[in-house]
Amino acid sequence: MNIQSNPSEIAAGLRAMGLSKSYASEIASGKRTPGYDLALRIEKAFDIPPRFWGERQKSAA
Repeated sequence: MNIQSNPSEIAAGLRAMGLSKSYASEIASGKRTPGYDLALRIEKAFDIPPRFWGERQKSAA
């Protein structure tokens, strides 16, 4: 999965990691930012670097 994937694909991947449906959806849509530990798990699973989430949050502000 790459960072250009649509939010529903990202949410499905996060759900496969064991996150709740609502939390996975909020992260995938950009409403929430994962903590650093979770961002590292996401990087290992999907090759999405932790900095992506911080940059995404900055661009939404």
